[in-house]
Amino acid sequence: MALFWYLLAFVVGLCVAIQPPTNAIAARYAGVGPMLIVTNTLVLLGAIVLYFLWPEKSSMQDVANVPVRYWLGALYGLTIVVGGMLVFPKIGATTSLGLILLGQFMLGAAIEHYGWLDMPRTPIDWTKVVGIVIMLAGFAITQAKMFLPAE
Repeated sequence: MALFWYLLAFVVGLCVAIQPPTNAIAARYAGVGPMLIVTNTLVLLGAIVLYFLWPEKSSMQDVANVPVRYWLGALYGLTIVVGGMLVFPKIGATTSLGLILLGQFMLGAAIEHYGWLDMPRTPIDWTKVVGIVIMLAGFAITQAKMFLPAE
């Protein structure tokens, strides 16, 4: 069963890589504002379908029990979509995704270390530090051309 979750996480990663440039191209045709409305309408329609197909039995009334601070997740999603539309065409996919991944790993390590957001507490150890340093080095290597003198 763990393999399923690993594969799902990998597919999510593929979507994170392809969504921003796709949205950026669409925004070139129609503008950021209209594309935000279209993309979020499609997300809403998909969410409505999933709501009725999902095996979990809850109701929209349960939404009232969600603490207000957790509504920030929607703003984070908006930031991801708008930010991706704006930065991918400006700095490229490799640079954008490298910085996104570094941000995710660094904040993810802090979230686990402190047990924030009801996540299981997993202290930062040397393996996580080495992994993040290797990611930083990999990112620096992908960006080396920007800092090297032109030939």
